[in-house]
Amino acid sequence: KKIIAAYAGRDSRIRPLLEIPHFGGPARSRNAGVAASRGEYVAILDDDDEWLPEKLEKQLHVYEEHFASPKPREGGSRKENLGLVGCDFINIYEDGTKKIHAMPKDRIKEHVLLFDFNLQMSTILCPKRVLQEIGGFNETLPVAGGGGLDVFVRLVKKYEVMFVYEPLVKRYFLPNRLSKHATLSPENRALKLFELFRTYELNDDIYRQYPAIASRLWRDLGMRYARLLDDRA
Repeated sequence: KKIIAAYAGRDSRIRPLLEIPHFGGPARSRNAGVAASRGEYVAILDDDDEWLPEKLEKQLHVYEEHFASPKPREGGSRKENLGLVGCDFINIYEDGTKKIHAMPKDRIKEHVLLFDFNLQMSTILCPKRVLQEIGGFNETLPVAGGGGLDVFVRLVKKYEVMFVYEPLVKRYFLPNRLSKHATLSPENRALKLFELFRTYELNDDIYRQYPAIASRLWRDLGMRYARLLDDRA
């Protein structure tokens, strides 16, 4: 709190939200931040990630230059049809090794619906109105995932997604990183798998439109479940 207060004391644009209840996990904090925001766009930065200085500028440029959709959905403008701009990112591990994760250049909706879409919360820039329209982050899903996958699935039902194909975010895998423990712990891996099944269930309307994708997803989830049972045996 002292560190945050020090920053807020130097810049009036920083408004700490320190009284958010713990239940609800990252989704609760993200929803509180979105509700308190005053600007047109929302960008999320997790506490152990880092933005490159030009990240927001390059993503905003994509919004301003977006005229790719010749026929906007539901009567909206071409700019309104773009619901999210992401970017590539770099994972930096404890031993100093680095790995760049590049976003897909085609079949983006398919990647989202198959849950093999390696989009991270710290990489997104999204209009506030879009997050509000799709209902924000689901606070009932397991803490480990923070409701991110569910948000992405709901978003691609109506909106387009675009990317800046440059690594503009650094993700540090520190010893106490939440996502690291979610990956390593069998219990949290089970919670993550539950989140995937629950996300499918909550969005079955869109999966009914894509039966081939739904079939592939169930096969993949079944294999993950089998591996989890083998590891716990």
